Amino acid sequence: MKGFYKVDLFDCPPFEMFEVNDCPRARDILDHKRFEPQSMMLWCDLVRNATSVLDIGAQVGVYSLAAAALRKDIAIHAFEPNPDAFARLQIHKTINQFDNINLHREALSNMTGRGFLCWNDKGHISSGARVGTPKRSYLNTITVPIHTITMIDTGLIETLGPRPLIKIDVEGFEDRVISGFGDLLDRRPDILIECFSQENADNINKIVGRMGYYFYKIIEHGSYLMIDGMHAADPKGEDFNFFMTTREI
Repeated sequence: MKGFYKVDLFDCPPFEMFEVNDCPRARDILDHKRFEPQSMMLWCDLVRNATSVLDIGAQVGVYSLAAAALRKDIAIHAFEPNPDAFARLQIHKTINQFDNINLHREALSNMTGRGFLCWNDKGHISSGARVGTPKRSYLNTITVPIHTITMIDTGLIETLGPRPLIKIDVEGFEDRVISGFGDLLDRRPDILIECFSQENADNINKIVGRMGYYFYKIIEHGSYLMIDGMHAADPKGEDFNFFMTTREI
């Protein structure tokens, strides 16, 4: 399929997306009629009471679009350093007239400066781009320079209100994103996060260890599993997301 299509899968008003046979998210939604169903149900529920939204690793913007469809009265900040994904994200914001989505080309990190984003070119908009440099040279690896920034240096923290909602999907950079949050963590934000590295999970546990967080593994076919701290997801499985909150669910 090529062109615009309506997304009406989630617990929010429908919105539009654009496809030219280059987006895995479109294939999930159009062909399989599903995309992270339990995570999206939780997300839409949480958005209703949030004072702001941070979509970190927004890709083409499904989570940001759902949030904006529900709430026109709060700021939504979408961070996406991949130029291909960012371009599609811009289109999605424009066609839906979601003026409260604020787009950021930087990669959130634990330091402000310059870096590189790498991904394996498979002929579509990558959902697996990683901050860093390739460990060895691959024929189809694309590497682009990017800017990194801490949450502190964005200057946004004081604008986010008492109950910000956060999604993090940054392919192995999760612990560094959270360690750059600074005073934002004092507000105990709800965090929906993907993590495949046990080392990163252990680092996250150290960062938030005494903040009273509960941890849940999201089972996408319709449930939550309470766990004793952050753990790495099985990349061969189907359930990649976790929920961190100071409120029991």
